[in-house]
Amino acid sequence: GRGHGRGGNHHHVKPVGARGAGRASSPTIERLKRGEKEEPPLSGADAAKAKAAFLAADADGSGNLDPDELIAVLKSLGHDVTVTRMRELIEPYDLNSDGALD
Repeated sequence: GRGHGRGGNHHHVKPVGARGAGRASSPTIERLKRGEKEEPPLSGADAAKAKAAFLAADADGSGNLDPDELIAVLKSLGHDVTVTRMRELIEPYDLNSDGALD
């Protein structure tokens, strides 16, 4: 019969539809599963502004922002941050452990 396979299990572990949920994955999730980094959603004028700000803050032209450069940016905006605190702020984003933002 048609109805016998469905109603026998009254203690469902998965919600209805969960069986196929893994197959319908977004492109972003698939890229992250492959270990690819998610790029920021900047393009056009916003990307140009971000790059200009980064280059302006990169006082020594090294291609990264060290604690002193970031402190200078924050001071220009009226904030006072210690080197120790800036290092703490950078640490979670310092993927290559060089003490700076790349």
